[in-house]
Amino acid sequence: MARPVILSNGSLTVALDNFGQVRDFYFPYVGTENHVSQRISAWKIGLFVDNRINWIDNSDWDFTHRGQETPRYFTENSVPHPIGQTFAKNKTINIAISIEDFVDNKLNVFSRNFHVINLGGDSRQVKLFAYQVFRIGEANDGHDTA
Repeated sequence: MARPVILSNGSLTVALDNFGQVRDFYFPYVGTENHVSQRISAWKIGLFVDNRINWIDNSDWDFTHRGQETPRYFTENSVPHPIGQTFAKNKTINIAISIEDFVDNKLNVFSRNFHVINLGGDSRQVKLFAYQVFRIGEANDGHDTA
């Protein structure tokens, strides 16, 4: 499956799926060991709104992506860092989420910035859930901590 957003600095590569979830995480050699478990679904993102969890990989969400074809950059110390963007909107619960991702060009750091937008008129509490399942070194014995 194609990945709409791929970010890399040559040592660390992160690929996001159509739902903005991390599907591939390669380090230290791009294309060798994928540290994301393929047996269990991708790193999941969900919003707890109105006493219910809403995972963004269900059919209630509409997505747009900005990645390789139209990259956006931020510059730090004259070094440009490409930013991948995922925007998801859920009309059923009147919530949108904007996710900005980047891999630092000098450090092996992957960063995510989440913006939750209440599209309704009433104030309400929203909780963001994000979990990840590592599979360090593609280990099959359950080792997931480094």
